[in-house]
Amino acid sequence: MKKNTVLSVRGLCKSYNGVEVLKNISVDFHEGATTTIIGPSGSGKSTFIRCLNRLETPDKGQIIFNNSNAGANEGANILDPAFNPTDVQKQISMVFQQFNLFANKTVLENCTIGQTAVLGLEKSKAEKIAFSNLKKVGMEQFANKLPYTLSGGQKQRAAIARSLSMNPKVILFDEPTSALDPQMVAEVLDIMKKLANEGLTMIVVTHEMQFAKEVSENVIFLESGSIVDSGNPKHIFENSKNASTTKFLQKTRSTL
Repeated sequence: MKKNTVLSVRGLCKSYNGVEVLKNISVDFHEGATTTIIGPSGSGKSTFIRCLNRLETPDKGQIIFNNSNAGANEGANILDPAFNPTDVQKQISMVFQQFNLFANKTVLENCTIGQTAVLGLEKSKAEKIAFSNLKKVGMEQFANKLPYTLSGGQKQRAAIARSLSMNPKVILFDEPTSALDPQMVAEVLDIMKKLANEGLTMIVVTHEMQFAKEVSENVIFLESGSIVDSGNPKHIFENSKNASTTKFLQKTRSTL
């Protein structure tokens, strides 16, 4: 059965100081699917994913948000000036490379602040939701700890719980394991695999090729700001005829 399209990107372009970083990108993201975005450093992956929730402002193009929970905003272009940025924050959450936890707030407080400030939930309800999600990622025993006491893997799991607590339609992951020591990568990827199996809609920029191969429904290969190849993992990792894809995967074959 064909899945509903959550985000439709059309003709997205972005430049910095006259240098094109994203070049006329068009792609659809589907509900309940995990899409991974791979490609060499400097290909525009992080810029692209940051455009999807307006952390970066594209020069032109559209990002159509198809979500019945969006009410009057369903089917709206989130780049339209009339679209309330808070509505994007409510529906499209982000897990960052460097965690971005508030250093002076406990893990639990990090997971409730968005719920109370953006969603308008009462503190007691927000704490209940937050604790449930901390339990889901194996972090409930650290609820009252400050981020500096945690390992990198624990910080990233707390950041994932924070995103889950917003009950978003889509979660974006910007290279969520790249700042972790190798032994901590597995614990974060295991959580992400679990979420993918639960049908969460995830868009993941990653350099973890095995994860992309095992978990993705669709893989996008980005090079020099353009989508040069895309398809299911079997196509990308086994059957691609694209020279750039093949060359990139040859360089990363040790991770497969």
